[in-house]
Amino acid sequence: VTITTRIKDMPDRERPRERLLALGPDALTDA
Repeated sequence: VTITTRIKDMPDRERPRERLLALGPDALTDA
């Protein structure tokens, strides 16, 4: 869950869609 929290803190510019896709559907739902 730490990874998803970091994504929320970081802006979309720092976390591209590729990162979210690499993490899995969990990241997509959070984002």
